[in-house]
Amino acid sequence: TYKVLEQNQELLKKSNNIFAFLVLAVLYSLKAKDNQKTKLKFKVELTKILVERNYSQDEITELFEFINLFLSFSSEKYDNLFYEELEKMPKVKEKEVLNSFEKFMMKKLKSKIEDKSKEIAKNFKELGVELEKISKATGLTKEEIENL
Repeated sequence: TYKVLEQNQELLKKSNNIFAFLVLAVLYSLKAKDNQKTKLKFKVELTKILVERNYSQDEITELFEFINLFLSFSSEKYDNLFYEELEKMPKVKEKEVLNSFEKFMMKKLKSKIEDKSKEIAKNFKELGVELEKISKATGLTKEEIENL
């Protein structure tokens, strides 16, 4: 049985193996739990490691999405602080990590908007508003509204 929490953090950091990087991201996620400051510190560290290695642009994008999956923030404040840290790293701009982060933030924003649209549609539906009007107001299909 492989136990992530028992892995040597320093060895994982030094390894050029892509799977060691993934394990390190999971290890940091487990250690940080819900502590936003710790998540920020770990996420910045992982990003530095990511841009220092000779990964392809596709690998960087995929690994960055993996980091965001395991070390996501519950507050936009920390997303903004992370973005500020990214902007300070010269290699981040070279490797287009900012683009990956911006794409991640757009997906996150789109998801929030969709959730809010569904919540509004559900409220309208409960008030007895016609499905067609709800659909026009929220952009949801009638089928999506019926399933709420």
